[in-house]
Amino acid sequence: MGADCYLVVDQMIAKTVAIVPSSFTRLRVGKITGVDADGVWAQIGIGL
Repeated sequence: MGADCYLVVDQMIAKTVAIVPSSFTRLRVGKITGVDADGVWAQIGIGL
């Protein structure tokens, strides 16, 4: 909770987020706000 999350793009389609920046290929897009059976919830946007 509270960790940065990074956009993962596969075949030019944004599919998911990751907690590892993976060199310089992923952009920070938000903060993780929750995890449940449906997946990871993140706050995305400006001002994070």
